[in-house]
Amino acid sequence: MELKQIGKRDARLNEIQRRQALAAALEKGNLADVTEVSTKLLTDSSQTPSLSAALAIQGQPAEKALDISQAGNLYHFADEEMAAKAASDTTGALAKSMSQAISRGGMKMADAELYTLIDKQRKRRRKSGAQYNSDDLDLLVGDIHHRPIIVLSFIAVTTLAACYFAWGNGQLNSGLMLMVTLFALSLTWVSRQRAKLQNLRLPDINGVEMPFFVTMGSLALIYLVGHFGPLGSKFNQLDLLVLTFGLLGLALISLYGRDDLPWRIPSAVEAVVMMLLFSRIIGALLFNAVPFPFTVNLLDNSVGLIEWQLPWIFHEVTLLLLVLVWEWIEGFRRNNGMPDHRGAAGRGSFALMTVLISAGPAGLLAGILCMKRSFNWKQPAGVSLSIYAILGGMFAFLSWTNNADLQTTIQWTIFAVGVAMLAAQIYTIFAEMPKWTTAWLWNAHIILPVGVFAVAGWSPWLVVCTLALSLATWVGGILQLRRGMRVMGALDLVLSFSIALLILQGGILDPTMLLLMLTALGIELGIVAWLGTRHDMQLAQD
Repeated sequence: MELKQIGKRDARLNEIQRRQALAAALEKGNLADVTEVSTKLLTDSSQTPSLSAALAIQGQPAEKALDISQAGNLYHFADEEMAAKAASDTTGALAKSMSQAISRGGMKMADAELYTLIDKQRKRRRKSGAQYNSDDLDLLVGDIHHRPIIVLSFIAVTTLAACYFAWGNGQLNSGLMLMVTLFALSLTWVSRQRAKLQNLRLPDINGVEMPFFVTMGSLALIYLVGHFGPLGSKFNQLDLLVLTFGLLGLALISLYGRDDLPWRIPSAVEAVVMMLLFSRIIGALLFNAVPFPFTVNLLDNSVGLIEWQLPWIFHEVTLLLLVLVWEWIEGFRRNNGMPDHRGAAGRGSFALMTVLISAGPAGLLAGILCMKRSFNWKQPAGVSLSIYAILGGMFAFLSWTNNADLQTTIQWTIFAVGVAMLAAQIYTIFAEMPKWTTAWLWNAHIILPVGVFAVAGWSPWLVVCTLALSLATWVGGILQLRRGMRVMGALDLVLSFSIALLILQGGILDPTMLLLMLTALGIELGIVAWLGTRHDMQLAQD
């Protein structure tokens, strides 16, 4: 496999060199030095090409006996006798004076396949960085890697064997994961050195070298199988400490010796968080093998210091460290003019993943830093997702205590954030910021009803809340000439009627709330009708 990849790399470089040589010769009009031409361009690469042959292949037939190529020029003659006489003069002067027409060099060529290859390599480099020190060389052969098939096979077999023993006795998880980590590291190190010797690198999965990524997944799998087994317990989390430490160690070792750390560090941090999320969500959903998100209390030592509290504290400290590293590398990339690593979706997803596996502090910090960076990059979607991360981090603190005051505080905080989202939506409508309007619109439609329900329960205030959302959305659709927002405002109005009917059937509506609901409905219909009449021409064109 090693020799095969080396041959593939050398063959591509030779192919590109032949194309470049042909293009340069056609542009300069000097074909004398071109001895071999790629089969991608000409039908026969075993013979020395001539310009007349190239033209014939492109649909312009040429009589070989009537054409003479000298000094990069092609001379055309009316008969073979004149052509033979002109060919006897090696200086080219006679051919130039006797020929009826001359085809000169200067042809411009563009290799579409080469442009496609370079574009593909640039997309790869956004995630994994450069493979070679030479930028030009990386753009041409950066996707050719050493494929460690045997190393991956050994890791897979070792993982399956470890899973077999972990299923029988979950108490062996910690030792099994440690053994698999050391064994995989030794094999990966050998594979990396072999690839480095041949000036190759290992392939990547989401910016992390494949053996390291596969080993991370193996540790998460062993952790899950141990808790799924008959002797597994979700209250004994000593193996979580080994899992967190192993993932962190693998991420650090994967960065050792790399000269493209600004590309690699975010991917390594993402890989650790991703594996922890995988083990947490799958384990919680299947057989309730591990604690669900937002249910871990770091202050609870009733289960045991070694089996419960210490692993979760180490887990949370590791998440805090990863969030700070993520923030640092984002600042470094921005200060050095590098492109955004994953965009708004990637930044928001990282914050949400951290919230789902955090006991509170790391998730809250991730949401705040995500909001900060999203404002720096002017990404409404990133800011929108960071709001949920911050609220999720606050919600996780509810598992730390049974204090009713804290629960009430969080409920009113959600309601206040929902009102702020509605106010931000209204502001961006009049400030003519349609991209931000969309972000705040979705946040207001999700957070404000949840906040009203958390504070007031199933009450007529939900109808008033829905009517307020309908009014803001409908007015925004009129002023910004966005048909989708107008339709959404109308649907909100229908939803408010549906909620009102349910409340009436429940018999929980008093005259005061009925007056408030009808007043809100009248205000909305009046404003919408007035604005629709005022902007009727623009709406008709829209």
